[in-house]
This record gives sequence, C-alpha cells and structure tokens, in this order.
Amino acid sequence: MTTMRALRIGFSRYAFSANAAFAFATFAALTACGGAQPAPSKVAPPDFVPPPVSAPPLPAPAAESSDPNARAVEAQRPALERCYQKARGANPALARTTITLKLRADDTGKVTNVDLDYTHKFDDDAKACVRDAAFNVKLPAGAKSASVPVIFDTPAK
Repeated sequence: MTTMRALRIGFSRYAFSANAAFAFATFAALTACGGAQPAPSKVAPPDFVPPPVSAPPLPAPAAESSDPNARAVEAQRPALERCYQKARGANPALARTTITLKLRADDTGKVTNVDLDYTHKFDDDAKACVRDAAFNVKLPAGAKSASVPVIFDTPAK
C-alpha cells in the first residue's frame, strides 16, 4: 500500500511539472517576438468598389409646384414646421417623415374637414397642431378636396 501511494504522488508531481513546463514554453513562445507587429497583409484591393449610398432626392418644394392646392398648403409651411418641431421635442428619434393632408373645403376654399395620414406616429399635441394648421389652409375657390403630402426632414448637422 505504501508503494502504491508513493507512485501516485510521484505521478502527480510529474504531471504538475509537465503542466508547468508547457505553460513556461507557451509563455516563452508568445513573448519571443518582443512585441513586434505582424507583417502587413498582402491582400490585393478589391476590383469592384460599390458606389456610396445616398438618399433619394427630395421632391420639388410645393411652392414651385404647378398644383394650386399644394401651393396653398405650402403657404402654411411655417406653422406645419412648428408642429413637426413639437413632435420632435416629444420624440427626438423622429426623423424624415411625411404627413398627407386630406382636405375638404366649401365653395370658397375654406377647409371644413381634415384627415391626416402619418408615416411616423406623432404625439397628440403635435397632431392637434398639424390639424389646426391644416384648417388654416385656404384652397383655391371651387376646390372641393385636396390630398397633399408634406415632407418634413431633420436639419443637416
């Protein structure tokens, strides 16, 4: 029994010293380069470089449009922009968005009904602001209805 115990202890010591030797050899190999940088890669540049991605061009402002309904809505652009800024204050992540104003008017062009279609959600205060600004649009006389998209974009930084 004592001989068996001695063999186990001896084997255990041998295993420990083998592990220690392996650890030392690994450490020596890793530090042998002295911190030198590896040689630069000899990979050739690609033959095809994709063109940079850009956003589609913005449509012409409604003020330049030949549509009289679009020009009437564009006249309310400052008020609509204030509503958009109010919406961005409630949701800073709100970026480029479109609101389609669907307007119905009487014979004189006074807006009597407003429906709004949003590409991104606005908070209730900003929606009320847009609705109020839309009611101030003066469509040309005889225009019974109009559907005009209004694009809002964040200022370039």
